[in-house]
Amino acid sequence: VQVVDRKVQLSWNTPQTTKDLVKYRVERSLNIPSGDYSKWVKETNLTSLVDESVSQGKTYWYRIFAVYQNKISDPVGPIPAIIE
Repeated sequence: VQVVDRKVQLSWNTPQTTKDLVKYRVERSLNIPSGDYSKWVKETNLTSLVDESVSQGKTYWYRIFAVYQNKISDPVGPIPAIIE
């Protein structure tokens, strides 16, 4: 995770198992790692994502999932990003 110009740049590695991999799901919670992640959810086919909808003085927590045809992986994270 990198914070540059009040944007959070997330990147992750491709999982070891790529058979039936469909996409990645990134979820965000505000201020606490055990918070509600359902309000901000993005999906991508890439191994990176930029979150431009952040505010100064806040801490955001991210979880990343690999989505397969018949299942979803355990999350990577929560990963914090502090916007100063």
